[in-house]
Amino acid sequence: MTASHHPDRRRAVSGRPRASRQARRLASFRIVAGRPFDSAWLKFGWAVQHGQRLAKSYAGFTSRGPIFQEQVTFDAAASEFVLSVASVEPTPPTVSLALADALGCFRQSLDHVAAVMVKRGSDPKAKSYFAIVEHQKQFADEMSRKMSGVGSDDWKIVEQLHEHIWEASEPTHADLVVMRMLNNRDKHRALQVVSALPHSLELNSSYVDCTAAGPPKEAGSRELVAGRPLARIPVTVTGPNPSMKPEGTVHAKPSIDGFMVEDLINSVAQTILRLVLNEVQPDPPDAIYLLGAGLERPPESAN
Repeated sequence: MTASHHPDRRRAVSGRPRASRQARRLASFRIVAGRPFDSAWLKFGWAVQHGQRLAKSYAGFTSRGPIFQEQVTFDAAASEFVLSVASVEPTPPTVSLALADALGCFRQSLDHVAAVMVKRGSDPKAKSYFAIVEHQKQFADEMSRKMSGVGSDDWKIVEQLHEHIWEASEPTHADLVVMRMLNNRDKHRALQVVSALPHSLELNSSYVDCTAAGPPKEAGSRELVAGRPLARIPVTVTGPNPSMKPEGTVHAKPSIDGFMVEDLINSVAQTILRLVLNEVQPDPPDAIYLLGAGLERPPESAN
């Protein structure tokens, strides 16, 4: 019996929802000859869409209720309450997977650029990987190893991008360097996004047998990990049984290795868009506007 005659198969096909106009247009898109960087643009747009999916997944996670429980202990010697994380809900794996997908597509977008640059250079058969170097003294060697034979104009584009990295206060924390590091890690083990507090604590606590003696002294690390102190609150003891009930709203954000994930994705996207794609091919393919990558179609090309 062929698939076309299977009754269950017929029902599945007949009940399939009709593809949207946008999906049909995207499916019919073909990279136009003579526009070598279209594929890099599309990888970029797909990366941005993964970033949007990440933000939506995390927002759904935090909207279900408190993502951590706190505990309060009293340090009598210091006359301070210690606010710590008692337990924390694990971040959904969909958030970590979306981060890995976004960073992977950003990296692939750059590698697509490198492939075109190498192909039109003096060593077109050389292997190509987009060079990302945090130390300027290593740049020439890395370029000859990963982007051999690129022309002077393309070399200048890559070098100008690296000035953005080298000018950072900590080049190892520059957005593209962090992207490379996490992307390489994801090749061998899953990324693990956690929740963190990106802003200062906003506490409106109530006190018994004590009064607040100053603002909270916040802990250096902001990631929500069970047992980790978040703040120490100095008090003046006024009775025999001092206690504190912390109240306030906590706005957590996804984080990895101390980097706020959404900020990292936005920074990487802006760097690639501004310093690479707009330099090699300022006009993206029409299909990029169907990916919801946050780009506005120029008025003259709008239909």
